[in-house]
Amino acid sequence: MRRGHQWLWLVAPLLFSCGLGETGDVFPPIVTITSPNTQIVREVVNFSADVADDTGVALVRFYVGNELIFADDHAPFTTEWDSRTVADGEHLLRVQAFDPTGNAGSAGKVVTVSNLPPNAPPPL
Repeated sequence: MRRGHQWLWLVAPLLFSCGLGETGDVFPPIVTITSPNTQIVREVVNFSADVADDTGVALVRFYVGNELIFADDHAPFTTEWDSRTVADGEHLLRVQAFDPTGNAGSAGKVVTVSNLPPNAPPPL
Protein backbone atom coordinates (compact mmCIF):
# COMPACT_ATOMS: atom_id res chain seq x y z
CA MET A 1 0.00 0.00 0.00
CA ARG A 2 1.40 3.36 -1.01
CA ARG A 3 1.76 5.89 1.79
CA GLY A 4 1.45 9.62 1.31
CA HIS A 5 3.34 12.19 3.30
CA GLN A 6 2.16 11.04 6.71
CA TRP A 7 3.27 14.23 8.47
CA LEU A 8 1.18 16.36 6.13
CA TRP A 9 -2.19 14.98 7.23
CA LEU A 10 -1.28 15.79 10.81
CA VAL A 11 -0.25 19.42 10.34
CA ALA A 12 -2.25 20.56 7.30
CA PRO A 13 -5.46 21.40 9.21
CA LEU A 14 -3.43 23.39 11.74
CA LEU A 15 -1.73 25.39 9.00
CA PHE A 16 -5.04 26.01 7.27
CA SER A 17 -6.72 27.14 10.47
CA CYS A 18 -3.93 29.68 11.04
CA GLY A 19 -4.82 31.35 7.75
CA LEU A 20 -1.63 30.49 5.89
CA GLY A 21 -2.09 30.77 2.18
CA GLU A 22 -5.38 32.66 2.32
CA THR A 23 -6.26 33.98 -1.12
CA GLY A 24 -9.96 34.69 -0.82
CA ASP A 25 -10.86 31.21 -2.11
CA VAL A 26 -14.15 30.15 -0.57
CA PHE A 27 -15.03 27.13 -2.72
CA PRO A 28 -14.39 23.68 -1.23
CA PRO A 29 -13.05 20.77 -3.26
CA ILE A 30 -15.62 18.60 -5.03
CA VAL A 31 -15.21 14.98 -3.97
CA THR A 32 -16.65 11.91 -5.68
CA ILE A 33 -16.01 8.36 -4.47
CA THR A 34 -15.34 6.33 -7.62
CA SER A 35 -14.53 2.97 -6.05
CA PRO A 36 -15.78 0.70 -4.67
CA ASN A 37 -18.56 0.99 -7.20
CA THR A 38 -20.69 -1.79 -5.74
CA GLN A 39 -22.92 -1.86 -2.64
CA ILE A 40 -21.50 -5.18 -1.36
CA VAL A 41 -17.76 -5.54 -0.78
CA ARG A 42 -15.56 -8.38 0.35
CA GLU A 43 -11.88 -8.96 1.02
CA VAL A 44 -9.50 -6.31 -0.39
CA VAL A 45 -11.16 -3.57 -2.43
CA ASN A 46 -9.94 -0.50 -4.26
CA PHE A 47 -10.99 2.71 -2.47
CA SER A 48 -10.57 5.76 -4.68
CA ALA A 49 -11.94 9.23 -5.29
CA ASP A 50 -11.91 12.00 -7.85
CA VAL A 51 -11.19 15.39 -6.31
CA ALA A 52 -11.43 18.72 -8.12
CA ASP A 53 -10.81 22.27 -6.92
CA ASP A 54 -10.20 25.56 -8.69
CA THR A 55 -7.01 26.24 -6.69
CA GLY A 56 -5.69 22.67 -6.44
CA VAL A 57 -5.83 19.86 -3.93
CA ALA A 58 -3.57 19.93 -0.88
CA LEU A 59 -4.64 16.80 0.98
CA VAL A 60 -7.08 13.90 0.71
CA ARG A 61 -8.04 11.61 3.62
CA PHE A 62 -9.77 8.23 3.41
CA TYR A 63 -11.89 6.99 6.32
CA VAL A 64 -13.76 3.82 7.21
CA GLY A 65 -16.24 4.92 9.83
CA ASN A 66 -14.25 7.36 11.96
CA GLU A 67 -10.91 5.62 11.38
CA LEU A 68 -8.42 7.34 9.10
CA ILE A 69 -6.90 4.63 6.91
CA PHE A 70 -4.92 6.65 4.36
CA ALA A 71 -3.89 10.19 3.45
CA ASP A 72 -2.26 11.51 0.30
CA ASP A 73 -1.31 14.83 -1.21
CA HIS A 74 -1.17 13.99 -4.92
CA ALA A 75 -3.33 12.25 -7.51
CA PRO A 76 -4.38 9.61 -8.15
CA PHE A 77 -6.24 9.51 -4.85
CA THR A 78 -6.56 5.79 -4.26
CA THR A 79 -5.71 3.10 -1.76
CA GLU A 80 -6.63 -0.49 -0.99
CA TRP A 81 -8.88 -1.37 1.94
CA ASP A 82 -9.04 -4.83 3.47
CA SER A 83 -12.69 -5.17 4.43
CA ARG A 84 -11.78 -8.18 6.60
CA THR A 85 -10.55 -5.68 9.21
CA VAL A 86 -14.15 -4.82 10.11
CA ALA A 87 -17.21 -6.88 11.00
CA ASP A 88 -19.66 -7.86 8.29
CA GLY A 89 -22.45 -5.33 7.93
CA GLU A 90 -22.86 -1.72 6.85
CA HIS A 91 -19.92 0.68 7.04
CA LEU A 92 -19.50 4.29 5.98
CA LEU A 93 -16.63 5.02 3.61
CA ARG A 94 -15.73 8.71 3.57
CA VAL A 95 -13.24 10.86 1.69
CA GLN A 96 -12.34 14.34 2.89
CA ALA A 97 -10.29 16.75 0.76
CA PHE A 98 -8.64 20.10 1.49
CA ASP A 99 -7.57 22.79 -0.94
CA PRO A 100 -4.50 25.00 -0.33
CA THR A 101 -6.55 27.58 1.59
CA GLY A 102 -8.10 25.03 3.93
CA ASN A 103 -11.55 24.68 2.41
CA ALA A 104 -12.80 21.13 2.94
CA GLY A 105 -15.14 19.00 0.88
CA SER A 106 -16.21 15.42 1.49
CA ALA A 107 -18.24 12.53 0.15
CA GLY A 108 -19.52 9.39 1.78
CA LYS A 109 -20.84 6.03 0.71
CA VAL A 110 -22.36 3.22 2.74
CA VAL A 111 -21.21 -0.26 1.75
CA THR A 112 -22.16 -3.66 3.08
CA VAL A 113 -19.20 -5.86 4.02
CA SER A 114 -19.95 -9.53 3.40
CA ASN A 115 -16.89 -11.71 4.01
CA LEU A 116 -18.66 -14.70 5.56
CA PRO A 117 -19.39 -17.49 3.09
CA PRO A 118 -23.10 -17.99 2.29
CA ASN A 119 -24.88 -20.16 4.88
CA ALA A 120 -21.96 -19.85 7.31
CA PRO A 121 -22.94 -19.46 10.97
CA PRO A 122 -22.13 -16.02 12.40
CA PRO A 123 -19.00 -15.82 14.57
CA LEU A 124 -19.49 -16.23 18.30
